Amino acid sequence: MRDQGEGIHPKQAELLIKPFVRWEEARQPVAGQVPAEGVGLGLAMARQITRLHDWELTFKQTNGGFEVAIEAGR
Repeated sequence: MRDQGEGIHPKQAELLIKPFVRWEEARQPVAGQVPAEGVGLGLAMARQITRLHDWELTFKQTNGGFEVAIEAGR
């Protein structure tokens, strides 16, 4: 999964995989956009599921954004 936003610091990415943690800036209203909804479980659940399969959820900065990937067979 990739976004084209400003990205986030790797230390903040690790916080996002904790249950019920939400990116505060995503909740702020922006003209013409709907604020993000949810309770902050998506990435936490994704990490648990990938680890059950002996895979890993990884995060990295990209040019102009942020990427979340699943690496199989770790």
